[in-house]
Amino acid sequence: MKKHFPSPACFIAILFILGPVFLFSSRSASASGHLPIVFREETGKAPFEDVTYVAENPFPEGTELLQVDFLGIRQGDCVLISSCGETMLLDGGETIRFDFISKYFEEHGIDHLDYMFLTHAHDDHLEIQQRLIKRGFPVGRFFSPYDEKDTWTLWKPLLKLLKEKEIPYEKVSTGDVIHVGAAELIVFRNTSEGLSMNDQSAAVMLRYKGASVLLTADIAGLTQHWLCDNYGDALDADIMKSPHHGITTNVAEFLDRVSPGLVVITNDKSNVEKYDAQLDRLNIPRYFISSTVHLQTDGAMWYVWTDRK
Repeated sequence: MKKHFPSPACFIAILFILGPVFLFSSRSASASGHLPIVFREETGKAPFEDVTYVAENPFPEGTELLQVDFLGIRQGDCVLISSCGETMLLDGGETIRFDFISKYFEEHGIDHLDYMFLTHAHDDHLEIQQRLIKRGFPVGRFFSPYDEKDTWTLWKPLLKLLKEKEIPYEKVSTGDVIHVGAAELIVFRNTSEGLSMNDQSAAVMLRYKGASVLLTADIAGLTQHWLCDNYGDALDADIMKSPHHGITTNVAEFLDRVSPGLVVITNDKSNVEKYDAQLDRLNIPRYFISSTVHLQTDGAMWYVWTDRK
């Protein structure tokens, strides 16, 4: 289920084993090593850059795929990861969007979750997870950066609920590898003293064959610098979720190291003008979660579409 590789050097070695890591210093050079990303043509301006459009899903029926859905809760992280019949809900958003999530699950036949993963104990990440568990939604295992020793205000009632519902839970730390079907999530967490909860949140690199998505939780500038200093080019990813919902711009070196071919911003466009402008200057395609954003990959290319009406 879960493996642990504690040191930065060993962590980078594992990334090489699990899939290709392209070691280039500049954004343009690194981006050339990314998997191709194709988009379904839709109404509206997103993804705001020149991209390759296709008329229909390029994957033949029956192809084994990883699917990553950024549910359209407008602001907050609620990411559904599916591979080989297993599912994980990474974070969940605030309770105000619970009816939307319930309807989405019902419409897509999601009647259980093999795993939940909480990146940090803020309401816009855990409330829906907590509500699902409280209502008896089946969950196989719960991962978070916390255990009984942690006393964060919103973590304590969630931990109590996990125990009441007899849901196994595990604390994760840097280098842990979690399997969801054929996909793997590799954990980064900065535990330096004096950091905010956001900077101590658990980011993950999601990998499937040759494909990669960096899910950045709410990491801010200090942890973005920490990641660059410790993991450098191992941060390179095809696609990135915006750190902290795009509320602030990214550290320039961090964005250069990740060098994403697409950024999914877990916010409404009107709330993140500075971050939108930063990505626009670099000609990075981007989506917002005013509607659900879907990603699919066979490990050799990505297909992206939204539920925008």
